[in-house]
Amino acid sequence: MMRNKNAVITFACLSVLLSCSGGGSRTPDAPNPKPPRTRAERPASNTGSGFFVSGTKLYDANGAEFRIQGVNVNHWWNTGSDNRESVPYIKAAGANAARLVFGPVEDPANPDWYVCSTTAQRRAVVEEYIKYKVVPIVEYHNATGLNSPSLIDQAVDFWIGESWVKDYERYVIVNISNEWGRSVADENGVPGGLENWRDTYLAAIAKLRRAGIKNTIVIDAINWASEISVLTQYGQTLIEADPEHNIVFSIHMYAGWRAPGDPNDDGNFYMNVDAGLDALIAKGLPVIVGEFSNVCAAEGTWGDPEAAEDAELIDAFDERGTGWIFWMWYNENGNYQNMVYRSASLEYRALASSIVAGFSSAEEATCFPAAPVPTLPTPPPPREPDPNWNPGPLTVTIYDVSETPPNPWWLQIEMSNASSTTGEIDHAELESDGIEERVRLTLMNGADPLNFRANQNLTAYIGANSRFWLYRTDGSVAATQKNALVQGNVFEIDTSE
Repeated sequence: MMRNKNAVITFACLSVLLSCSGGGSRTPDAPNPKPPRTRAERPASNTGSGFFVSGTKLYDANGAEFRIQGVNVNHWWNTGSDNRESVPYIKAAGANAARLVFGPVEDPANPDWYVCSTTAQRRAVVEEYIKYKVVPIVEYHNATGLNSPSLIDQAVDFWIGESWVKDYERYVIVNISNEWGRSVADENGVPGGLENWRDTYLAAIAKLRRAGIKNTIVIDAINWASEISVLTQYGQTLIEADPEHNIVFSIHMYAGWRAPGDPNDDGNFYMNVDAGLDALIAKGLPVIVGEFSNVCAAEGTWGDPEAAEDAELIDAFDERGTGWIFWMWYNENGNYQNMVYRSASLEYRALASSIVAGFSSAEEATCFPAAPVPTLPTPPPPREPDPNWNPGPLTVTIYDVSETPPNPWWLQIEMSNASSTTGEIDHAELESDGIEERVRLTLMNGADPLNFRANQNLTAYIGANSRFWLYRTDGSVAATQKNALVQGNVFEIDTSE
């Protein structure tokens, strides 16, 4: 998943890399059955002390089958903290693993924008997951959608330089880099192709193993990890080249991934989840779904309204014993993506219901220290809507970014009293005279100022007589008075009713 560090959020169609939500029929009250847990001996080729692969299955250090059922967690950008406080809540939600998003300091002029920017900080985060017996799958977010082999080499050097990777080999799984490699040239004109992906990862595997890193390695598929062609063609080549035979491949299921039986399956961009997973399993490949989320799939420049619901995907994963990791738990500038309203919280957004239900069949890895897990938090009691809720006025700022298509303009909504509403707003709606339907505005971040986005071009709305409807997490609703949607106008809360 691509992260966005901009302070304002586009209302035009965004790439699938910047979307997320859920849905479906699963509920936390509908637990999934737990299939029998198998055991395996460590293969003779594997000389490590941690997780290992045998056939298409992943096993922990004690030889117990381990099916990943987890969530992506931001430990890199724009959070204000390293998100360590979220770990007890992730455990309490039922996840048995987490994909930890680490990354480079891309803007040295603004080092405070990044968290976990040192080896010591990353070690501390990993140790917190180990303490709570959640398997840390660590990932380096440095090369999304790019083709240069040098970026994978940089990621390999990064892992070699992190001493805790070896120290905690028993518990840590290494996802080399996020969504590297395309079948065509990237935005910088660097050529891609399946062979580029194959050769670059062959070199990466060899370098990691020469450095003594024996952890299970996760490798993302091609084209934002969304297409299986490179895996069916070259997956076994990579496994056979690894002296440890300890590779797992990762698919990210967003736009193009459809529910089982969907007729719109061309075997390429559009693919049924059952057909895709079965093709990989038939090739004898160990595979997980390292990212998925229905709203990620349904919205954006690559929006696919017919994409599979989260519950439909999880059902398909359950039927095959496929591991999965939902995108995502929480990050401050992506509330519409988040399972929870706050990092250290069990206040779930609506999209979380299918995911929490999916966690009900998760089994803890058996390889952790014997010490008990610390006392876990409990969900808060439900809150009642406040009929007199008044969040205060809105000030609208509009940014024209027409020079960077396909985003013709951006809209930022600033709340004058954001400090009292941070984490409280679920979403907003824009109502304009002469336009029949309201536009849903999804909250991108919970910080000051609050930033909202919509999955459509709102150029026609500029200047229209409009008002905003605000929806709080407890079900409270407030509406503003009408005003022209122009730069700097203030929208007062309507208290007349």
